[in-house]
Amino acid sequence: MRGSNGLWLKTFRHPDLGNASYLVGYGREAGVIDPVRDIGRYVAEARGRGARIRWVLETHLHNDFLSGGRELARRSGAELGAPKGSRLAFPHRALSDGDRLDLGPGRLVGRASPGHTPEHTSYLCLDEHGRPRRLFSGGSLMVGSAARPDLLGPRHTLPLARDEWTTLRRYVRELPASVAVHPTHAGGSFCGVGASTQAASTVGRERRQNRLIRAPSFVAFVERYLTSDPFPSYYLGMRERNRRGPPPLGDPPEPPARLSPQEVARAATRPSVRVLDLRTYRQFDAGHIPGSLYIGREGTYTAWVGWTCRASDRFILVGGSEADQVEGSRALQRIGFDRILGQLAGGWPAYAASGAPLRTTRRARMPDLRRRLSLGQPMTVLDVRQPSEFARLHLPGARSVPLGELGARSLRDLPREVPIYVHCARGERSAVAAGRLEALGFEQVIHVTDGPDQW
Repeated sequence: MRGSNGLWLKTFRHPDLGNASYLVGYGREAGVIDPVRDIGRYVAEARGRGARIRWVLETHLHNDFLSGGRELARRSGAELGAPKGSRLAFPHRALSDGDRLDLGPGRLVGRASPGHTPEHTSYLCLDEHGRPRRLFSGGSLMVGSAARPDLLGPRHTLPLARDEWTTLRRYVRELPASVAVHPTHAGGSFCGVGASTQAASTVGRERRQNRLIRAPSFVAFVERYLTSDPFPSYYLGMRERNRRGPPPLGDPPEPPARLSPQEVARAATRPSVRVLDLRTYRQFDAGHIPGSLYIGREGTYTAWVGWTCRASDRFILVGGSEADQVEGSRALQRIGFDRILGQLAGGWPAYAASGAPLRTTRRARMPDLRRRLSLGQPMTVLDVRQPSEFARLHLPGARSVPLGELGARSLRDLPREVPIYVHCARGERSAVAAGRLEALGFEQVIHVTDGPDQW
């Protein structure tokens, strides 16, 4: 979008991560904030606008995806900037609070904004008159919230929470209400705490509506800010990988090899191969490859791959089309899951027409589950939502196993002789769980497609 002040902005949303990155320009100069690993989109957009990418900027060392910053700077000839405390292991400009970066007739100004991470820096975009127009806030300010401070472990959690409290108060004190806020993390990101799914806001709106900014004291702030919910296990090594710099993907990245339906069906029986089904959960329930896992592209699906699989696994992608499968491979590469053996040639229609084996998943709704429970029928109800969701509301006798912890160890005492009704809030996470249970050998799995609100 373009403003009357000559600034323009292109937002790149990554729903698989719950994130966004930005190309901001002033005339024919542009900067990219928090680029993901597949960088071709930024280069193409800048070229289409006749703009030169002058800056590639990181707000912090990311826990949830591999950055494309180093490769984008190399390819575009831009200068790479990152917070001074990030200590990147490759050439970059280390930025401190107040550093000014020319952008056409305007500027980008670095603002130290620790809280989500110690080194976190936001970028305030000024017009040619020095007036602040846009804040690229990373995780320091999200729509309605802020990114969590506990990803580096308990030793850092409360000190970072105190830093975040200071950062938010500084925003409120120093920035005009009209400044647009563009966060990297949005609703759906596991870096966030109760954020809205809206992509942007303003400082004024956040002053009025952000529950963290409105907290009357630090204690009240902490009560609203801290969470005990787990986060994806793959986060643990991402900061160091980004500090060292991930290997380039190439432009464009090579598409996965095309495999026949028979090759995919055989691969699904191998213990170290994960066949990932990217279709909707309704399509998956109606028929899927035995042994495959549902990781549908209906939410932050790369986080669930990173939580339920390992980077050392080998992957085969199954989608409604080859285009879906190629995009699925890019999503895996954004989190460093690079061992992609191939994709289903022709997509799901080719498999459906091949006569290769199929498996279906039984489905139910909450009213049906309630009726069966009232009749005293033997069953296990498995709730795979986050602990905070379970604490607010859950079904009688339900067992809580968050989806990210669903595995052979957490299910070792789960009875196999009675039906397992697995549910979440809306059907997506429970579909992932149902596929996982089937792959672990559970035969009586029923996917409940709605949540406790319908009980």
